Amino acid sequence: MDASTRTDREEKRSPAAAGRAGWRLSSQITIMVAGSLLFTVVATAIVSSMLISSALSSDYMRAGKNIATVLAEQVRVYVLIGNPEGARRAVETVRLFPGMDQAAVYEFDGAVLSQFGGEQSWASFNAQRYLALAQTQLESETSKYWQFIAPVFSDSAEPMLEDLEAKQENKSLIGWVRIRIDKGPLFAARDKIIAGNIIVISIFFLVLLFALRRTGNFLTRPLEDFVSTMQGSAEGQHHRQRVQLSGSREMLQLSDSFNHMMQVLEQRDDELANARDQALDAARLKSEFAANVSHEIRTPLNGIVGTLDMLHRSGLNSQQLEYVSLAESASNALVELINDILDFSRLTLDQSSVNATAFNLHALLEELVALQSSASEASAIDLLLYYDTRLPLVLESDPNKLRQLLNNLLSNAIKFTDSGSVILRASMEAVDGDRIWVRISVLDSGIGIDEKDLKKIFLPYAQSDGSTTRKYRGTGLGLAISEKLADLLQGDIGVLSEPGKGSEFFISIPFRSTMRDALTQGGAQHWANKSSNAIKLCADTPELLSNLANVVELAGFQATALALPDTLRHTGEIKQNDAAQWLGNPESKQTVILFSQSSVRSNAALLEWLLNFARSGYASLIIIKPRSFSDAGIIPVGQG
Repeated sequence: MDASTRTDREEKRSPAAAGRAGWRLSSQITIMVAGSLLFTVVATAIVSSMLISSALSSDYMRAGKNIATVLAEQVRVYVLIGNPEGARRAVETVRLFPGMDQAAVYEFDGAVLSQFGGEQSWASFNAQRYLALAQTQLESETSKYWQFIAPVFSDSAEPMLEDLEAKQENKSLIGWVRIRIDKGPLFAARDKIIAGNIIVISIFFLVLLFALRRTGNFLTRPLEDFVSTMQGSAEGQHHRQRVQLSGSREMLQLSDSFNHMMQVLEQRDDELANARDQALDAARLKSEFAANVSHEIRTPLNGIVGTLDMLHRSGLNSQQLEYVSLAESASNALVELINDILDFSRLTLDQSSVNATAFNLHALLEELVALQSSASEASAIDLLLYYDTRLPLVLESDPNKLRQLLNNLLSNAIKFTDSGSVILRASMEAVDGDRIWVRISVLDSGIGIDEKDLKKIFLPYAQSDGSTTRKYRGTGLGLAISEKLADLLQGDIGVLSEPGKGSEFFISIPFRSTMRDALTQGGAQHWANKSSNAIKLCADTPELLSNLANVVELAGFQATALALPDTLRHTGEIKQNDAAQWLGNPESKQTVILFSQSSVRSNAALLEWLLNFARSGYASLIIIKPRSFSDAGIIPVGQG
């Protein structure tokens, strides 16, 4: 399984876990209790409405049967003597009953003696069907009405009202009474009662909800204050704060427990702060002591190294030379150790600063490869350099600290690689305004690093394991120094590695492109054709020409490469009349950039020809001297 891992320079952790969103306790209590009450009240309202509707329906049915029975008693005489007018007056008396829709009185033969109301006539009546009818009954029922029918008897006895439906002896059937009662009044009364119930229940529920809300806030406010205090303590806002909760016994116990816990944490925090301050003071004193002692040791050690070097050149015999070489090697190793300790102490004490200056990154990398070439040749290792042609040659940063950083990485790669190759690679990562991010990697085919060791590889004095410490010499400060240097240069450092397959240490550093600034700002006011983005380039070598073209294009211009005139290459001279042909018969003034690897004066013929050509009005001239970093820049011809 691959153990490739990138070790970040630093990790940022939040002081407390992000709070989880949720409802307040008082709101939850209110919702639960109110929901239960609402369900109970609604269920009660529905059941009560059903019971009320059933009771009203029973009352209406009972009243309808009583009305039919009473009407039958009232029309008994009129049916017996066949008096329609009397029957009509008796029927008119029941019209006042709510919902009375239709009524009719029938004689024994089924003929209508009197009737009123109704959408359809009750003239036809099947008398044979009701000959056996002994008491008032519900004839039919629909969703709109009840229809009752009652027999009319001829006996003279009149039972009491509550016994109208009682069975009587010796009775004689002489006719019938039929009435129809509309259910509309029943529905209206039922709806009115239900609406009243809903209004009363709603008012009761709102009052109860308000009271419950106030009560819930009162009960949970101490707990919310406690939670707020705990959150502030977790975020480090209230180190000394205590809570004073009131309310139930549980709240008081919670308050006492929290205050005791905060007191213990406060004591621990003070102890940790004192221990931290003591540790920082001890580390500072240790670093200062190591720096002072190392400095004092290095001074006489330099004398020893110098003396050994003089002895080495003083004509010693072979055995003496061997002894001196051993002493010289040990002295150099000791000097390297002391230098590492001094560098780490200075970086730890923040005594180092960045001295940004313009330098040739490509030349710096070549210098590092040349410096390490002897060590790589001794180990039969191929030391290679890859440079991204998109990168400008002239960049701005601290070359000394970058050189030290990369030298540490290269030394480590060569030391832990027995065979194969070590590659130094520089590539462009991104362009952000006036900054260019460059990724510089050191890849080796060495022993690699275990996954468990990747997290501690940048710690001071860290080595992979015991066997590595015994086999490979070193202080374990190289990578720690490299990390601090990368941080000082505002960059990142990381590692990708797999045991047995090698490692890749990489840094990502921001540089300022001084050449780009010069092209876009320094010489812009001197360029004749400001409306055109076309620039023509001339350089000594193809490599320089390619690098300059990349920089010019990054600045937003269109670069055209111009080969040196043949007469200049072959004879070292150039004629003035070759100018138009070389520039392609320009119709307007153009910008020509001379990019010289060596001093501009070494191309005296080309420089003189270009100066004359610029003075003639055909072109403006910009001269860049990359090797002279102290005075590198743009020289517009118009300004001398």
